[in-house]
Amino acid sequence: SPDVRWTTFMAPGQNVVGPFLTGTVNVQTREHGTLPTEFPDGWASWSGTSFAAATVTGRLARLTARNGGDPHAALRELRRTLRQAGGSDPIRLAH
Repeated sequence: SPDVRWTTFMAPGQNVVGPFLTGTVNVQTREHGTLPTEFPDGWASWSGTSFAAATVTGRLARLTARNGGDPHAALRELRRTLRQAGGSDPIRLAH
């Protein structure tokens, strides 16, 4: 959520496609209760802050490995890269 002071990064968290069970799964919905839903290919579309967080932490993990295991250097590189991208990167600085 970009409206809170402790948020450092913003990332996409809507309609993120990820692996899921194959076949019929009972999905709980607010509007219609439990619905049997088909997932023939083993993929589903997800939304929420948890998926945005995974986008940022995945990038940081990759940068940490690239920076010899130094998470502080990875964080500095991510901030620098996002400033230079000027909003063109899917991850953005919140403030």
